[in-house]
Amino acid sequence: MPPEKSLALEPLTAVERRFLAFAGAVGETLDAALGGLASATVRAFGAPIAAVALTVAAGAVIGLALAYFMVRPVWDDQSWLLYAGGRVLHGAQLYGRDIVETNPPLIVWLSAIPMALAAATGMLPTVALKLCVMLLIIGNLAWVWRLLGRSLPAPASERLRFGILIVLGYLLAVYPWPDRQTWSLFGQREHLLLLLTLPYLTLAAGRLEARGVSSWEAALAGLAAGIGYCLKPHHLLVVAGVEALLLYRRRDWQSVLRPEPLVMLLTGLAYGAAIWAFAPGFFTLSLPLLMETYNQIGFVTLSFVAPPELVLKMAIVLVVCLLLHRYARTSSLISVLLVAACGSAAAYVVQHKGWAYQLLPAQVLFRTALGVLLLDLALRWLGDRPVALLSRRPVALAIVALSAAVAAAATYPARAAWAATTWEEGITAGFVENFGAFPRGTPVYFMSTNLHAVFAIVTDGGYVWSSRWPALWTLPAILYNEAGTKDPKRQLPPDRVQSLAHQLRSDMVADFRRWQPAVVMVERCGDDSPWVCYNLEDLEVDLADWFERDPEFAAIWSHYSLERQYLYYDVYVRDDAVRR
Repeated sequence: MPPEKSLALEPLTAVERRFLAFAGAVGETLDAALGGLASATVRAFGAPIAAVALTVAAGAVIGLALAYFMVRPVWDDQSWLLYAGGRVLHGAQLYGRDIVETNPPLIVWLSAIPMALAAATGMLPTVALKLCVMLLIIGNLAWVWRLLGRSLPAPASERLRFGILIVLGYLLAVYPWPDRQTWSLFGQREHLLLLLTLPYLTLAAGRLEARGVSSWEAALAGLAAGIGYCLKPHHLLVVAGVEALLLYRRRDWQSVLRPEPLVMLLTGLAYGAAIWAFAPGFFTLSLPLLMETYNQIGFVTLSFVAPPELVLKMAIVLVVCLLLHRYARTSSLISVLLVAACGSAAAYVVQHKGWAYQLLPAQVLFRTALGVLLLDLALRWLGDRPVALLSRRPVALAIVALSAAVAAAATYPARAAWAATTWEEGITAGFVENFGAFPRGTPVYFMSTNLHAVFAIVTDGGYVWSSRWPALWTLPAILYNEAGTKDPKRQLPPDRVQSLAHQLRSDMVADFRRWQPAVVMVERCGDDSPWVCYNLEDLEVDLADWFERDPEFAAIWSHYSLERQYLYYDVYVRDDAVRR
C-alpha cells in the first residue's frame, strides 16, 4: 500500500454525504447573500489570525509552565518516593529492615535519579525532581514533533504539528499541577507513564497511515513505553486496545511482531527478573501484605469511581470525536488517542480507588484527542498558508517571549500565594514548625496511617525518617479486625491479625531503637479530635496507646514527653533531644 494511502479513513455513508452537501449549500447561500463577504474575510484574515493565535498560545503555555515550576509543590507520594530513592542510593534495602514500600521497585529506582542530581548539585530534592520531569517533558515533545512529521498524512501542515505540540505541552506541563484538591499530580507515576508512552501512541498513528520509522527508533519507543507500563501495569489495557486497533485496520497478524510490542514484552520480562534479583522482598514481604491489608485502602464503589457526570463528559468527548474525526487530517492520531483514553479509563476503574492521579492519563488523552480534532478542523477552515511576518523567526520568537512573560507575570503571584497558604495552614504548617525547631540530620517521625505532605519537609529539610514504613498502612486492617468488623472484604483470620499486630509493633520497637527520633508527632484519631484519620473512618484509636501495649515500646516511649498539641496531632519530644 503506498505511504500516502490512509488506513484510518473510511468511506462516507450516504447520510453523511447528504448532510455535508446540505451544509455546504446552506453556507454558500448565506455567503452569496452577504456578497461573498464571509469567504473573502476568512481568506484574508483566517490564516494570519490562526498563526498569531498559535504563536501567542505557545508563549502562554511556556509562561504558565514556568510559573508553576517556580512554586513549591505540595507532594505526598512523590516526596516519599524521593526519600526512598535517596535511601536506596545509599545502600538501603527495599522491602526489608530499611524500607517497606507498597509499590514495585521501579519508581523507587527512578526516584534515585533526581536524588543523585540533588546530591551532586546541592539543589533541593523536590527541585531536582521537578527539573528531571520538565526535561523529560521537553525531550518527549521534541520526539513527538519528529514522529508527527511521519505520522500525519502529507496534506497536514507544519502549523498543525505546532498546534498539536502546544496542546500536548499544556496538558503535560501545566494541567497536572493544579489538582481539584491541594495536592499536585505533577511527577506522579501516571504522569510519568504518559510521558513515556506518548511516542509509542504517536508511532501507532503513523502505522495506521502505513508510515514507519527505523527499527531502532521503534524499539526505543517500545522501551520507553515498556518502562511506563511497568510503572502502572493496569494500563496495559491501553496496549491491548491500540494493538487491536492496528490489527483490525491493517488485517495483518504479523503487525504484532513489530519492534514496539516485542521490546515492551522484553522490558516487562527483564523488569520481573530485576525484581527477583535485586528486590525479592517485594514478592515475599510486600506483595502478601498488599493482598491482605492494602487492597481495601481507599476501595470505593463503582458509582464513586465513575460518577455519572464523569462518564457523561467522557462519553460526550468520545461521541464528538467519533463523529468528526474522519473529516480531520489527524484522523489516525485521534483514533489512537481515543482508544488509549478508553484503555486508561478502564485501568482507572479497575483500580477501584477513585484517586485523582489515577484518572490523569484518561483525562489527558481524552482532552488531547478533542484538542487535536478542534485544532485540525479550525486550521482547515481558517487556512494553513504561511504568514510572511511570522515566517521571520525573530518576530515569532519575540511574540512567544512576550506572551510567555505576560502569562508568567499574571499567574505566578496568585500561584505563589496559593502555595504559601497551603504551606502555612493545617497539618503541613505543623510539620514545618515542629521539625524546623531541630537541625538537619535530626531523626523525626510522624505516626499516622497517611503520608500527608510530611516527606516534602523531611526530604528538603535533610531530616532522617525514623521508620521503615512511610505510613502505618497495615494498621487499619488490624484495627478493624480487632474491633470485630463484619465486612467480609476486611476480615482476616484471628491468628493472622495477631501476627500482623505483633510484627508492626516489633518493627516500631526496632526502628525507634535504631534511629531514636528526637521529635514524634502522633495523629489524633480519638474521640477528642474532629479529625478523621485516613482509612479509620469508623474507628477511634489512640495510636501511641496502641503501640504502648508492647512493653518494649512502652519503655522506649517513657523517654518522650508531650510538648504541645497542634491541630490534629500531639507533638512528643525525646528527653535528650538537641534543638537548633
